[in-house]
Amino acid sequence: MRDHPVIEQMERTGYPYPMDKEYELEEDQTEEMECPVCSNEEIEDHHNFCKICGTEIEK
Repeated sequence: MRDHPVIEQMERTGYPYPMDKEYELEEDQTEEMECPVCSNEEIEDHHNFCKICGTEIEK
């Protein structure tokens, strides 16, 4: 569980994750879209462009 992004962020910022407590961390619920130009399927919903080809994505 130490490889969870929230735990890594806490450790990077100097707030170690308290391993003596059990926390339920929400899984990333970000929906993904597909780029109409290069068919990249890993465009996160909060981005408005494709990281591979740079095409702007309309929501």
